[in-house]
Amino acid sequence: METIALSLDLPRCLAAKESDRTMNSLATQKEAVRNPVIPFGVSGTGFATLDLIFPWSNRQNESGAEYFSAAGGTCANVLLTLAQLGLHVNFLSRLGRDPAGMNISDSFRQAGVNISSILHDDTISSPIILQYLGSPERGCDDHWFSRHYQGHHLPGYTGITRDQVMSATPTLTRSRAFVFDRLTPETLSAARAAHAGGALVLFEPSAIRDQALFQDALTFIDILKFSSQRLDKERLPDAWLTDVPVVIRTSGEVGLNIFFRDRPKPYRLPAIKAPRMTDSCGSGDMVTAGLLFWLGTLGIRDWQAILQGIEKGQKLAAMNCAFVGARGLFHAMDISRIKKFWLELPTDAWALKVQTVKPIAGYSRIKKYPLSRLSQQN
Repeated sequence: METIALSLDLPRCLAAKESDRTMNSLATQKEAVRNPVIPFGVSGTGFATLDLIFPWSNRQNESGAEYFSAAGGTCANVLLTLAQLGLHVNFLSRLGRDPAGMNISDSFRQAGVNISSILHDDTISSPIILQYLGSPERGCDDHWFSRHYQGHHLPGYTGITRDQVMSATPTLTRSRAFVFDRLTPETLSAARAAHAGGALVLFEPSAIRDQALFQDALTFIDILKFSSQRLDKERLPDAWLTDVPVVIRTSGEVGLNIFFRDRPKPYRLPAIKAPRMTDSCGSGDMVTAGLLFWLGTLGIRDWQAILQGIEKGQKLAAMNCAFVGARGLFHAMDISRIKKFWLELPTDAWALKVQTVKPIAGYSRIKKYPLSRLSQQN
């Protein structure tokens, strides 16, 4: 267990009165989760990509292989999941006006996300990531990624513009939560606007490219979540984290540690075993989505609710591992069934039920489609 102990001096956006806690019995919590009375508005900005998922045997032959296609990327996965679970979601993004970009924005539209803040820019190409499925039984990872195709580097993330942030500010200030995973001056401005409106701000970085900007961002963050495999203590010193109300440090299949700024000890939550290990891609995104869904629908944001939300997110992640893709669970099953398995059934029951659904359920294969066309402008 980590030795640092941060605890929770909750700011206004996390504080909850004792009377509010006592009124929320288990029955009340279940009803609130199933039928939220007040829509919980979530805004976000960050990485959105078109994931091309190649079946187990096609790694060396992308040009003629069949693959599955789905919108992905950390921020996109979180927001799409929250939208499908019934929350009001707004996505602030800049994509190309190419087939990949239109596919991504169409996925958001179909999920019910407000896409008015998505800019399709004729001068850029939309991100594409290749995912290859492995086989743990054969001694290899269950998945791995590539940003290269036939000797070419595939397009990556392009930051939002200042004008986009200004246009989205009225929506940002009305949001009750804001999530982002890419740090630029513009995304920080968006986080500041949401924070000024009272939103809970969750930041999930994968790298630190500008230390000064990163430390500035910590001032506006309520929950910092990161992977210890990507950001170790050398890259992200503990001393930087002492003023962050909640820090979640994930460690893959081992589990995660949660530090609250004013509580004496950290909390460790082991990972929940997947009912069937098909693809662990997107597990961290499911934890984030589960946490925000739990906090949003209950309307309670104290440290106990945060721990409950993380555990709910871990369960959602375990269910998702049974399916192909970062959001395979949401392709394979309808939302009412997901919620029943996730929120109502005990572990042994949902583990058996999930295994009755095929790992690739919900996907349609695209056969021998030239990847080069996905990033070409219309």
